[in-house]
Amino acid sequence: DLDLAIIEDAYEGERLKRQRLAERTRMEAALHQEKQFSDRLIERAQAIVLVLSPSGEVIRFNPYVEQLTGISLEEAIGKDWFAIFVPPEERARSRELLLNTTPSPRSGGTINHIVARDGRRRSVSWSSATLQSVHGETVAVLAVGYDVTELEEAQRRALQSERLAAIGQMITGLAHESRNALQRIQACAEMLEMEVEGDEE
Repeated sequence: DLDLAIIEDAYEGERLKRQRLAERTRMEAALHQEKQFSDRLIERAQAIVLVLSPSGEVIRFNPYVEQLTGISLEEAIGKDWFAIFVPPEERARSRELLLNTTPSPRSGGTINHIVARDGRRRSVSWSSATLQSVHGETVAVLAVGYDVTELEEAQRRALQSERLAAIGQMITGLAHESRNALQRIQACAEMLEMEVEGDEE
């Protein structure tokens, strides 16, 4: 009876061990799949995905940054993002907006420029959030940026078109009013001519 109880306990222990191992294997597979999905998403995203240290050094960014700027991750890793990619006159403001996430864990909607290797500037709309350790300490800042250069240019062109259209309408109105005034002058002159007909003076 005692031997049978020992065997049953051993069998139950082995069964639980196999069950925990199977569960761990499933969890590892799920984590691997999730990591693979997020890595592919970051690599293929047509947006800037940027991870900075709390002081602004580059930890990681996706290939889209290199497409926009011509500067690779290998060149920038460990270096100050703002010194490399942000125009000098915008560095202080950009640093404050991207890194100062203390009041709330999320911030968004800020637009500033990044500079490519060849000096071209791109307008980027940013959203950022802190990445925290299990103890609640900020370990990094995740920033996602969308290139809005073409959108801004389209808006500028649309505004210019609206202004030109308004000027055109104003000129049309002035021409109409001028024509009316000239017609009135002509009518008055014709009436005056009829009244003074025969009187040369």
